[in-house]
Amino acid sequence: MKHSRSSMLAAAALLGLAGAAGAHPEGTAAEAQLKRQNAALRESLVAANQREKESAEALAKIRLSLEALGKNLIDGGDDRLVAAVSDLEILNRRLRELEEAALRLSGSVKSYLKTAVAADPDARAQVEARLRELEAQVGLRQRPQPHIDLGTLQEAKVVSIDSESGLVVINAGNKAGVRIGMVFRVSRSDRGIAEAVVAETRENISGLLVQSQQDESNPVRVGDRAVLNVE
Repeated sequence: MKHSRSSMLAAAALLGLAGAAGAHPEGTAAEAQLKRQNAALRESLVAANQREKESAEALAKIRLSLEALGKNLIDGGDDRLVAAVSDLEILNRRLRELEEAALRLSGSVKSYLKTAVAADPDARAQVEARLRELEAQVGLRQRPQPHIDLGTLQEAKVVSIDSESGLVVINAGNKAGVRIGMVFRVSRSDRGIAEAVVAETRENISGLLVQSQQDESNPVRVGDRAVLNVE
């Protein structure tokens, strides 16, 4: 609101300066000065409006990310969830950077192999095999997907846990009806372990962030059961 008032005042100043400049039909030093001030204010107004737009967009993006984790988070929920989401974004950015670097390396090696004299066919074949593996890792080639028994909202299983972000991955995704913001109860041998909220979903898997834990010395493990909390 404060910034909007500043923008209105700046706009009014522009109009006032324009009117003052119109009152001097002859080319005078005062008129030239007014024109310069007018131009400077116009540039300031454009820059201020741009900053306001960027700030609004950034705030909307942050709120959307937080709302995906549940209303309690925005109203003063667990700060660990915010940190985990931030860590996840950093990891995703690093992954993209590594993929881009791998693509550049792959292209450079391919170009080199076209011009290099292959004195050792076995060595060349090994390099080409490693290139194919690299391209498979970054998605340029179709690679066999590991078999995962698909779960449901009523019966899912923890298939992996990211050691950096703490993201818990279960074998149920969009296809099973999992949606961002849902809460799952994690148990082992019918004993409650933790509650986790869905932060990210894919077709057949979902990423959960632990909200609460029964015993800090007994964390969520691969193989634990996950069931949608309907309470």
